[in-house]
Amino acid sequence: MNIEKLLEEFGLNEKEAKTYLACLELGQSKISNISQKSGIGRVNTYYIIEELIHKGIISRTFKKDKQLFVAELPEILASEMKNRAVSFEKALPQFKALSKIGKQPEIRFFEGEDGLKSIYEDSLSSKTEILAWNSTGNLEAYMADYFHDYYKRRAAKGIFIKAVVNDLPTAHEYKKHDKELLREIRIVPKEMMDIVPECYVYDNKVAFMSLREKIGVIIESKDIAEAQRRLFELAWEQAEKYKEK
Repeated sequence: MNIEKLLEEFGLNEKEAKTYLACLELGQSKISNISQKSGIGRVNTYYIIEELIHKGIISRTFKKDKQLFVAELPEILASEMKNRAVSFEKALPQFKALSKIGKQPEIRFFEGEDGLKSIYEDSLSSKTEILAWNSTGNLEAYMADYFHDYYKRRAAKGIFIKAVVNDLPTAHEYKKHDKELLREIRIVPKEMMDIVPECYVYDNKVAFMSLREKIGVIIESKDIAEAQRRLFELAWEQAEKYKEK
């Protein structure tokens, strides 16, 4: 299967597909290396990279004050192009064979709505339960249709989520569907946790997503993830005081 052509079917143009695949093969890389690998001029590569970041399939990171770029496996494309999902599933082993496994950056930055979706799609690969802090009001205010589809797909994959949320009418509505959506929500007074960004802890990752600012980050670190789990458990125990009867 020609995966470059498949990427074009997903909506990338020829240069975007070449640039994406160059990033996938190189791992975290500078613009100059990506340009050389793809055979596309450096200036054009820069603009293409920015477009792919906006589409959520390339993220940026920094190492020793140098800006580097890395390709994400494009599950987000498959979720948005459901009619192509079968073709994607067949090609996924080829994508993974090209990817520089183990050479992904420890911190990845995401921008725009599609970038945020990439973070949530990444959480669907979790082997552990997800621990979350969030405001259901923000979830309903931004990308609500996407989130309601995401919740169903997460539950279908058997990934359980525990969440501490602030007390809003939407939180009580969400809680009614805990069982069917494989989750447990604990609601706390809004003044105790009046937050805007959402946080997910899963596997060895901690993800922060600001839906309002349309930026997000994934930190991949066993120690940081474990620290955030311990903090979550403290919040979870405190939230038990306000658990609905």
